Amino acid sequence: MISARWDTVLGTILMIALPCSSGYAPYPLRKIPAVYPQPERLVAIGDLHGDLDSTRKALRLAGVLHESKDDWVGGKTVAVQVGDQLDRGDDELAVLELLEKLRVQAQAQGGALHVMVGNHETMNA
Repeated sequence: MISARWDTVLGTILMIALPCSSGYAPYPLRKIPAVYPQPERLVAIGDLHGDLDSTRKALRLAGVLHESKDDWVGGKTVAVQVGDQLDRGDDELAVLELLEKLRVQAQAQGGALHVMVGNHETMNA
């Protein structure tokens, strides 16, 4: 059974992904810049597939996650998670919650975490 929180997260993903792919949006879309200024440091993080332990390892290897806590330590680093947060693992909601927490913390420190929608998010819509 899907929890209410998961339902909300999935609904948000669908609201973002589906109108963009169909060309029709029943609500005003927020304009997202196509070009960003060159950051001091840029890292890319690949497919996470609902695996929280591997997600933490990848974020620590990228130098943006604290060694023992789920906190942003990347300062002004810009991290891009290139999609596929879902599928295969058992920790999908926890992965999405961690990414959102880090996105907010990164912004507060002058950095950024951009999370993209991948094919696994659209396939599960």
